[in-house]
Amino acid sequence: EDGDEGGKGDEDSAEDGGDDENTPEHGEEKDGGDDEEKSEHDSENDSDGNKEQPDEETADPKHESQQLKSGEKNLQDEIKNEEDQLDPLVEEFDPATHRPKRVLEVGCGDMPLGTPLVSDLVSMESDTGANALSVVEEVTCIDYSEIVVNSLIENQKREQQQDQSTLSKDDAQPQTPKNASKLYPTFQALDARSLPFSSNTYDLILEKGTLDAMLSDEEEGVKNCVLIVKEMARVTSEGGAILIVSHLNANEPKGMGWLQDVVFRGLKDEFLERHQKREGKAKGAEAPEEDDDKKETVWCVEVHGGDGQYLDANGDEIEGEVDDEAVVIYGPAVYVIRKKVVPASIARELYGKKEKSAGAEGENTTEDGTEQDTGEDGMVMPPVKLEFLTYDG
Repeated sequence: EDGDEGGKGDEDSAEDGGDDENTPEHGEEKDGGDDEEKSEHDSENDSDGNKEQPDEETADPKHESQQLKSGEKNLQDEIKNEEDQLDPLVEEFDPATHRPKRVLEVGCGDMPLGTPLVSDLVSMESDTGANALSVVEEVTCIDYSEIVVNSLIENQKREQQQDQSTLSKDDAQPQTPKNASKLYPTFQALDARSLPFSSNTYDLILEKGTLDAMLSDEEEGVKNCVLIVKEMARVTSEGGAILIVSHLNANEPKGMGWLQDVVFRGLKDEFLERHQKREGKAKGAEAPEEDDDKKETVWCVEVHGGDGQYLDANGDEIEGEVDDEAVVIYGPAVYVIRKKVVPASIARELYGKKEKSAGAEGENTTEDGTEQDTGEDGMVMPPVKLEFLTYDG
């Protein structure tokens, strides 16, 4: 989990820079009276190319430190270069090359996000002239409750009939542009724990509050949430993303526990299931395609939220200085979970993925003793990259 490594590297560099500024140059006297004379002497040495070199014992430790930091920076640059070559979540729209996206909302309830999303896309047509279907070709909203889904379908039919009636009564020029799309959200009653969709189907998956609600079941809540995350990960397309809105913020211990026990667990289970199918060891699994063996999926999790609110012992907000007894409270968080695909060799090299022999003693643990999740073929899931992004206000 390397979300803060870049910042750490910058701090290290800054510390080195501070040491260099405070360290007297070789040949300078600490006595201020001789500074001018020694500066002239050093200038003459520089012009003759005979400037004295620092002692080897003094130079070596710093030189080794610089080499180490340079190696770390090269590794980080190499990882970033690999990631920059992957499809971004947000891309510049070019009608000639853009592939229309597919959106799935899980657990939409009676106030689906898909409905206003489609409305915004259709409204965009009059402003840009771009057909909404050229941007997003499908918005599917699913919920476990058939009653809720049937109600959404009936409401949609009534709205469409009203729109048609309004257009037929209007003798003037139609209010919608000639290239207006027929993009509508579709609603289905489905179990999110076992989706009927093929793998790598949807470019964006939305989930708002469903996982939080499922956790109210103390016995099966966590298990059901893991299954939902696994299925969302499976149907997310390569280069796509899952967007989760939750009251459980990973900046707090409870939220971090949820992230590990539910989200990371679901991603790991999808990885293991995919590799079992790839090897043909799962029941009913088809033989893997040759190309699939040359690439691997890696996940990057971004935690978006505010910078927290400090409260005193009485629960009142602290506006001034914060003491040790203050408690920081974070609000809801938005998790953007990106699915990226890299060559399998890069996954092993840069993300620490290793092939381990199944059943070998000590081979299923990390250096810190934490147990690793491995498949029957000894494959270890590449570490998930975790980043925290906070916003003022």
